[in-house]
Amino acid sequence: MLIMKSVIRFATGFCLLFTLAGCLPDRVFWSPDGSVAAIITGDQNDGHLIFCDADGVTLDSGLDGIAHLEWLPEGRGILVGINRTWDQWSQIDAELLDFERARVAELIERISAGTGSEHGVVDWINAQRESKALGPNQLLIVSHYLADHPDITLPAQVAAALPPKEPVEGVQLVEFEVNGMQLGERSELGFVTEPVWAIRPSPHGDLALLVYGQAFNQSSMPLKLALLSLGRDGAPVQGRILSPNSAFYPDWARDGNSIVFAEADFITSDHQPFSLGKIREAEVFNKEGVLQWEPPMTDHAIILMSEQTCIRTLSDGQILFSGPEGQFPSGVKDGIRRLGLFSLDPERRPTVSSMLAYETSMEIGNFGWTFEVNPEERRVALVAEDGRVAIVTLADGSVDFTQPEADTDSNLLTLPKWRAQGDLCLCLPLPETTGNGAEAELVLYRDGNKQSLSANWPESWIKGFLD
Repeated sequence: MLIMKSVIRFATGFCLLFTLAGCLPDRVFWSPDGSVAAIITGDQNDGHLIFCDADGVTLDSGLDGIAHLEWLPEGRGILVGINRTWDQWSQIDAELLDFERARVAELIERISAGTGSEHGVVDWINAQRESKALGPNQLLIVSHYLADHPDITLPAQVAAALPPKEPVEGVQLVEFEVNGMQLGERSELGFVTEPVWAIRPSPHGDLALLVYGQAFNQSSMPLKLALLSLGRDGAPVQGRILSPNSAFYPDWARDGNSIVFAEADFITSDHQPFSLGKIREAEVFNKEGVLQWEPPMTDHAIILMSEQTCIRTLSDGQILFSGPEGQFPSGVKDGIRRLGLFSLDPERRPTVSSMLAYETSMEIGNFGWTFEVNPEERRVALVAEDGRVAIVTLADGSVDFTQPEADTDSNLLTLPKWRAQGDLCLCLPLPETTGNGAEAELVLYRDGNKQSLSANWPESWIKGFLD
């Protein structure tokens, strides 16, 4: 099953699967009532925001530099991560989120005070770089701080170990009101110094989860999971890092009182795409409804995971998650059989169960880690090994495919997303360029029928999905 005593090396073929799993960007975000989608076109890490309704009517927001976004409950607004640069310490100090500021303050204190000798400081900086505990922007912010505080003099060797003062890149978190397809009032919450991969507001809309950092299959730097308050009723925006080694896709329990996420026990190398980890639940609100910034943690399962491990909670308390299926201990080449979709119910039966029957699993093949549960919690959409979208009925494990044939023209360009009305939204390349120059289309699938949303889009928008 999923429990193992040590992490082993895996076959080359599964490493290729891991690479495939990371190729689908998250671009389409339907409002809770399904009336409008916020869509990121262009570069997936620096995109352009447009709005589109279920009939394909669009409106350009005029907003660029989008890293990620998500809707607030009831569709009253969106949380957006916008790429920005800062070039003055006063700006950085004023806008840095408090948990990021605490990290930087600790770093400044450590470097300024020294560790006994200048050689010790340099060795410590180099060790932090080597272990990926520090990103380039943290040291760059220290350089800005020192430039603004000329009274602090560092030994030459220490100063040489720091980067020269340059603009700091980061992601500004902004809340926008949305009226129909119009952006309204803007509230800036603060910024983080590394890429943002996921924003997940709580069901109550007063808190949000933030996953940020460098993807550790690329650079061995861990992703951080932060809990962020949104400054409601005049309260300050504040937050705390809950996990230093998180996966991309955490989720809130449906009552909004706890968070479920996958946490790696340690970070693997570039050649080992999996790590031993846990499914953890953090009790953010206690029984009296008081917010706990240091929430008690409960471990539900030991798993093999990557940063792509996806978790979704259901209203009955079940936790669905993706991960490799295997038997341990085992030999190097026969430990992992395939990726699977699993469930556990902490209240009723705290054991892990497979959600895919053997025949269904063989038909789907190794899917791409992520999956989405439909609004009625009866079906799951996931990307099959051949590039098509498989829709699995949870009650009986039966599977249907949205695309009729498994060929290169079926490959997805975005993660599939459910609309509140039960439609599934996909972006697919077209077999040949259309008259208006489009090479792909955004479509809604419902009951086997396909409706194009992008038929009248400007060519530049649809080309954005091909970047």
